[in-house]
Amino acid sequence: MRSRRRVLQLLQLYLVGLWRGPAGFDRSCVKLQRLECAMDERKPLKLKSKLVICNVPTVNSDAALRFYEALLGSDRFARRSSRNETYFHPLSPDGIDLTVTQRMDDREQWTCYFAVENLDQATAELRQLGGEMLFDPIEVAPLERFKGARPAGRFTVLLDPDRNPVGLIELSPTGREYYRAGDFQQPLADDQLSALEAEVQRSP
Repeated sequence: MRSRRRVLQLLQLYLVGLWRGPAGFDRSCVKLQRLECAMDERKPLKLKSKLVICNVPTVNSDAALRFYEALLGSDRFARRSSRNETYFHPLSPDGIDLTVTQRMDDREQWTCYFAVENLDQATAELRQLGGEMLFDPIEVAPLERFKGARPAGRFTVLLDPDRNPVGLIELSPTGREYYRAGDFQQPLADDQLSALEAEVQRSP
C-alpha cells in the first residue's frame, strides 16, 4: 500500500499539470508515469559504506571533553585507551561514536570514518577518483577491558579531491556488530527515499 506521502506526490503532479494547461498536463503525465514506476520497482537502498566514527583530535582533552559534554548534554564519555588518551561516547542507536583523541599531528582535523567491506578495494577505487591516501592501513588491536565488545580492524585516512579528510575502516565481525555495519546495517528508511524522489521530481 502506498504511503500518504506518495499519494500526495501523485496528486500534486496531477494538479500542477491541470493548472499549466494541455502541454503542462502532458509533461505531468510523463512524470507521473516515471514516479509510478520508481515506486513500483524501488528496492530498499543499503549503502555500501556506513558512518561509524566522528573523531575530534585535541591537545587538551579536559577542555575538549567539557565542550562536547555540553554539546551532547551528557558527561558519560568513557576512556577507551590507557596508552593514548582516547575517549568515546555513542551518538546514536545506529552505531555511531564520537571520539576525542590526542592530536598527533598539527594537520589533523575532525574526521568522519566510514566502515567499508574491503579496505584495500575501497582505497584503490577512491584513489582512482582523485583521493590521496595519507598513510598505509593501520591495524586496530582489540581491547581486553571490553572483553571483545569493542571493534578491531584496519583503518586509514584519505583526502578527497578538495583535500577534506575521510576515514575508512574495515571492521572485524565484533566491530561490525557494535557499529551496526555490514550485515547489521539497515537500508535507508522509506520516508527518506520518498523525500529523495520528491526532490528528483522537482528538478528540471
